[in-house]
Amino acid sequence: MLLALMAVSHAFAQPDATAIEKSVDDTEYQRILEYYNYDPGMPSDPVFYGEWPWRGPHTLYKLSYSSVRGQRVPAYLAIPKETASEKIPVVVLMHGWNLFWGKNEDWVLDWIPLLTAQGYAVLAPDHFMYGERKRDIDPDRIAIFGGSLGGWIGSILAALEPRIKTAVLSVPATESATAQTPPGRIINASNFFPRYKDLSLLMELAKNDVPLRNARAKEFFDLVKVKKEMVEYDESHFLDPQKYNQEILEWLKENL
Repeated sequence: MLLALMAVSHAFAQPDATAIEKSVDDTEYQRILEYYNYDPGMPSDPVFYGEWPWRGPHTLYKLSYSSVRGQRVPAYLAIPKETASEKIPVVVLMHGWNLFWGKNEDWVLDWIPLLTAQGYAVLAPDHFMYGERKRDIDPDRIAIFGGSLGGWIGSILAALEPRIKTAVLSVPATESATAQTPPGRIINASNFFPRYKDLSLLMELAKNDVPLRNARAKEFFDLVKVKKEMVEYDESHFLDPQKYNQEILEWLKENL
């Protein structure tokens, strides 16, 4: 009975208001097209950063290409391993709203092998302000902050990357690599600390940590010829962030 009443009611009901807007006229549409105007023959100038042939029925390339208004667009290009002809169709796979994931979202990565298995090439770009195209980072205010293994890696990166403005190295485990012969010397912190420049350094140590680790850190600290500061706590290797954060936060506020 209820279903019958609902059917009758629907039959005599007034049509709902439209859910879409009336299109602008052709004159206004031409004005809209001016915004999207671009040169279809503009060179894409692709730059390839690497390839990965071991996952799925395709080879996955990471690249960037030129776009309008001087933009570079990061993207994945997947090429089927088995192609029937030299020219193959391509699907431009466009990710959804996903905060920072961009082309790395599961939906894109799941679809790529499904499409390449059918013989399609797939181009999956990052939309503007997504993935690698986010612009809410100030490239002139970059800090690195590493603890233990991360402190050791950070000690190397601080000498190599000129964009780093300040480095915070917490209990850096630099004793993990002491060789000065290949290949060990490429990860020996002794070769990097003396070459710090154009950045500042905060060294955070634990008094009861491995003695060799602390001894190396203190000697490295003395070698550095940049703005620097050292703090040492009466603790073992693990420094609880909830307890030991004030000096680091103040350092970052002052130096970043």
